[in-house]
Amino acid sequence: MLSKNENIIVSYDEVTTTDKQSWCSVHAHIVDGFKRVPLLLNLARLLRRSTIDNLIALILKSLMEYRGLTIEHVVSKLTCFASDKVAVFMNIQTNVVTQLKYKAMHHL
Repeated sequence: MLSKNENIIVSYDEVTTTDKQSWCSVHAHIVDGFKRVPLLLNLARLLRRSTIDNLIALILKSLMEYRGLTIEHVVSKLTCFASDKVAVFMNIQTNVVTQLKYKAMHHL
């Protein structure tokens, strides 16, 4: 489904549970027949610190493992990234889409 769409939007959400565990979800959003369709790519417990490099690697891995999505699809179709104010993504110098495409091209 992802490979057939012109644009892929990725969203990332991170939560901390009451027992202090960090979990994240990575979704892809596509448009199918004028409807936005969210697809859960990954739901994972974060065992490492949430640095930009660790999160970019997790998002890219989630995209690559979802039903055979190729590096070419990630580079050519990823158009937007959304997050709910995760601290490492709020740095104004950080462009997540650019970093994802760059690391995909260099086979992270």
